[in-house]
Amino acid sequence: MNFTKLQRVLGIKKGNVYDYLDDDIMEWLINEASKIKNSNMAMIVAGIVKDAYHDELESINEKRNDRQDCKHQERQTRKGT
Repeated sequence: MNFTKLQRVLGIKKGNVYDYLDDDIMEWLINEASKIKNSNMAMIVAGIVKDAYHDELESINEKRNDRQDCKHQERQTRKGT
């Protein structure tokens, strides 16, 4: 299923992200755009969203690995007793 169809099925609207940002956040975004010399604000916002997405995935994977490590340690402890 493509994104547009999924969006329609779920009733998710794209909307205008700028309508929901405070002036101080917009100013910060403008400063970020000027730092990296990129005048396309959509690319700046998309980059921030992508970073947040990958950070969340990394966090989920770390938690999953921690659980697996704990289970492995428990099995090793049971074998030793």
